This record gives sequence, C-alpha cells and structure tokens, in this order.
Amino acid sequence: MEIANTKNPLVTLAFPAFEKCRTKEFFILAQLAMVQAAVEYKLHGEAAFRSVLDPFGHGPFGFERFVFEGVDRGFRLTSAYQGRDFPTALIFVEKDGPSFHVTGPKAGKPVVSSSTTK
Repeated sequence: MEIANTKNPLVTLAFPAFEKCRTKEFFILAQLAMVQAAVEYKLHGEAAFRSVLDPFGHGPFGFERFVFEGVDRGFRLTSAYQGRDFPTALIFVEKDGPSFHVTGPKAGKPVVSSSTTK
C-alpha cells in the first residue's frame, strides 16, 4: 500500500485518524439508511421497506424479529457494512419491557444499571 510505504511524515501521522473518521462515517450512513427503512416499514409495509437499499450491500437490509427474554420486542435491521469490530445492526423497539442495547457491540444485550454493579 502506498500510504504505508510513504516517506511523507504528514501522511503517516494523519492517515490513521482519517481512516477512523471514514469508518465512523460509513457506520453512521448505514444507520441513517436503516432508520429510513424502518420508517418505511412502519408506515407503508414490507414492500416500502424493501425499496430502501443498504448502501453497502446488494439489496435491502437484513430484517428479523427481535425477541428479548422470550418476548417479541421489535425488529432488527442489519447492514452488509463490515468496517467495525461488531455487526452493523439497529434494533427498533415496538413494545415496553426490560432495557437492552439497540446498537453497537452490545446490541441485543441487557443494559446493566450502575446500581446492580456495585
């Protein structure tokens, strides 16, 4: 790779930060498109959901019902984007119940309150 072999100190110092920014930007773009797909699904049904394409895949987002502690709580959308150390997913909550993480590396896992960790 040209960047790794460059003798320009500015490139070797600045590029890692630029690369991290782009990774976060792509993750956010995937999440924004997932929100758009979820809105289409809730307002107009499955056909409208399928009309919103994953910007990092070859079609719509992955869709599955999300069951937490044995109760159907909503749905999970997943993107083909693989730029981070965890799946690019977003869970949309449709029913009340115990708290869980809706995105990030802990998506679908219970939220542990600080009072229970003491």
